[in-house]
Amino acid sequence: FNPTSRVWGSSDISVVVTAADSSGVTYTRHCWTTGATCDPGTTGSSTFTNGTAITQSSNGSWTLCVKARDGGGSWNTNPVCEEPYQIDKTEPNVDSFTLDGNSNNFTTTDITLTIDYTVSDTGGSDLDQVEVWRQTDGGGWGATAVYTDSAASGSSYSNSWDDTVSCGHTYEYGIHVYDNVNNWASESTSIPALSTITATVNCPLDPDFSISVTPASRSVSEGGNTTYTVRVTS
Repeated sequence: FNPTSRVWGSSDISVVVTAADSSGVTYTRHCWTTGATCDPGTTGSSTFTNGTAITQSSNGSWTLCVKARDGGGSWNTNPVCEEPYQIDKTEPNVDSFTLDGNSNNFTTTDITLTIDYTVSDTGGSDLDQVEVWRQTDGGGWGATAVYTDSAASGSSYSNSWDDTVSCGHTYEYGIHVYDNVNNWASESTSIPALSTITATVNCPLDPDFSISVTPASRSVSEGGNTTYTVRVTS
């Protein structure tokens, strides 16, 4: 078997298998399984040409098993198997993505914006990282993410990140998620109804009110009392 295994990758698998016997080899048979072993059978025909490549193109963690018949007509009793041969061609998913609890564009005066996300991977290689991308005032996304979450792992993961911004600007956010063989997806490929989310961050208005007191002043005799009227207008 060459190679004798392959860890997770996104390309097809190709394994060159060669059987040898002093009396010669007449038939070679193979099977793939996602279990521990399989039996290629002993039918009088070959499923591959001895010394050539056997391929696998489907997702999974595969075991390859082979039997051969020698020139005297005998098959090896037990299949010879090698593993694992691992393929993951499936993009991970952005299952949910919100900005300050919003999944649509919104306006706020909050300068600490919270990005919440849940991501998952079904291809087998598991999650590797999540990236948060941001552009300010439509000025472009830049060359790198504003935040990289390298703690993402397993088949499902949730986390949040707070971004401190300045008022008077518009901020657009997006999410990328990667698995361990560098398949990746964004919020727009995983959730067709959702592309990016934009927050328009306004500056709080200064208070606009006045206070008046009537009368402006008054003398009060000892033991006496008086009344003032205070008005707040906006």
